[in-house]
Amino acid sequence: TPPPTPPPSPVRASGSVAVPTGDVAPSAPPSGPIVLREGSSGPEVVELQGRLRQVALYTGAADGQYGAAVRDAVARYQRTYGVHGDPDGVYGPATRASLEARTPQP
Repeated sequence: TPPPTPPPSPVRASGSVAVPTGDVAPSAPPSGPIVLREGSSGPEVVELQGRLRQVALYTGAADGQYGAAVRDAVARYQRTYGVHGDPDGVYGPATRASLEARTPQP
C-alpha cells in the first residue's frame, strides 16, 4: 500500500482593499444593443412595439411597456421567422437584427 498523503499546508492570502475617492470617473455605459425583456420600458420598447406592428404581430398600444403582450409578440416573431440565439420572448441581438432588417424605423 502507498504511504499516506500528508495534509496540505495552510495557505495565507494577503492584499488590501482600496476605497474609491470622489474623483474616480464613473464606469462607461454598456456598449452594444440593449436587450429588452418583460419588465423593460422606455423609448426602445416603443420602437420595438412599432416594428412588431409593421409585421402584424402586435396590436397593442405603443406605450413603452414590455408586458406579456409584447413578450408574446416577440416569441411569435422568433418562431415565425426562425430566429435563434435569444431566449423565447426576449428581444436580444439576434431578434433585433432580424426585425430591424425586415422593418423601417417606426
